[in-house]
Amino acid sequence: MVLVVDDDADCRELLRIALRAFRVPVILACDGREAVDLAIAFRPALIFMDLNMPEMDGFDATRAIHTHPDAERLPIVAVSADATRTQKERALEAGCIEFLAKPWELTELVRILNEHIGLSRFSPLREAI
Repeated sequence: MVLVVDDDADCRELLRIALRAFRVPVILACDGREAVDLAIAFRPALIFMDLNMPEMDGFDATRAIHTHPDAERLPIVAVSADATRTQKERALEAGCIEFLAKPWELTELVRILNEHIGLSRFSPLREAI
């Protein structure tokens, strides 16, 4: 299961559609506070965390998730349209394992999924045959 966190409904939906195309189960959160609650409750295999959100941003949500004993090792990928070096460094310092720039490329998304959760177990071709 993958948790997608973004305050923009279109961005959430686009990532959800891409993940579902690979039969990856997805849960959605629209802000940092909801992300913390869902991450602790479900312990997803991977989290895609938007960094720029109102109330609790992705930096604070990442730190909050990693302070919980059951969620301290959850892999979190930062997602942002602000792909400056400073933004990437801040994301890594907050505890993110990678940075995915918006608009993201499908090949980059697939690389991240393969590296962190192994797409072969979710492949749509297996279920179609």
